[in-house]
Amino acid sequence: MTDAVLWADDDGHESFEYESDMLRTAGFEVAWAQNVADALSILTERPVAAVLLDQMLPVVPIRRQPNDVESWSGCLLLHWLRGIPMPETAPEEARRSFEEIIEQRRPHEHNRTVPVQIVSAYFDEAVAAAIDALGTERIRENEIIAKPVDELLLQEFVDGLKAQRNGA
Repeated sequence: MTDAVLWADDDGHESFEYESDMLRTAGFEVAWAQNVADALSILTERPVAAVLLDQMLPVVPIRRQPNDVESWSGCLLLHWLRGIPMPETAPEEARRSFEEIIEQRRPHEHNRTVPVQIVSAYFDEAVAAAIDALGTERIRENEIIAKPVDELLLQEFVDGLKAQRNGA
């Protein structure tokens, strides 16, 4: 198992120094992406142990999209990662923006099944339902860790990663 965790969040690493230290102390490198384009680059180029994913994420750097696009971007990235078509419930503009950025890219084969933990201050019932419908591998029972990040919930996730790494 690789020791890198991708944290995709437009708030950036400065906002999560304590949480990053928690991951590093557990023996994981933290790779940061502040938008979907950067996350795609990491997920296509190298294996990761897990993904911490903001639900509401800009698709590309600098240019902000409307909220109905950004609010679906984490979910659409997760669908792409799992090789599952985008949900029909996603707004057309969000689907189109995402299709433009992914082109013909494919995730590193190892990354298709890594655990993904949603970490978000934003909640949308339709987006949450589309994520839950994936039935992705979970280390924690609850898919979303709300921001500000609850230290105990993140520790539960980190402990699960360590157990997985150690073959437990």
